[in-house]
Amino acid sequence: MPLKSAPFGTFDATRLVENAPLSAFTTWRVGGAARWLLHARADELPVVFDACHRRGIPVYKLGAGSNLLVSDSGLPGLVVCFRRTLQKIWFHEDQITAEAGALMPRLARTAARNGCAGFEFLAGIPGTVGGGV
Repeated sequence: MPLKSAPFGTFDATRLVENAPLSAFTTWRVGGAARWLLHARADELPVVFDACHRRGIPVYKLGAGSNLLVSDSGLPGLVVCFRRTLQKIWFHEDQITAEAGALMPRLARTAARNGCAGFEFLAGIPGTVGGGV
């Protein structure tokens, strides 16, 4: 698999996109490009965020892109997209944990299937857990 480098690390070329049109990642289908778009894994986030901070690279977080308007001039830094890579939901005893990219309706269904009440209101809300907090 080919690799691609950026000031914040080297990644599989399928997960790091330069000059990525953000219109493809929003429900409104409008907006300019991000300098970089990264489909990051959870274990990469601390290193990526630290490298961007040290280099003065702005970081934006993107979930499902629901109800998000991006300027036609785009974004100058890194957009970290959670939707493709951070979607896990798991239960442990009386706790439910969901990663930022998990869709809220999926969280509601998973909770209901596991006998966990109180998440029903999420069923009709588009977007990810990360966008909802």
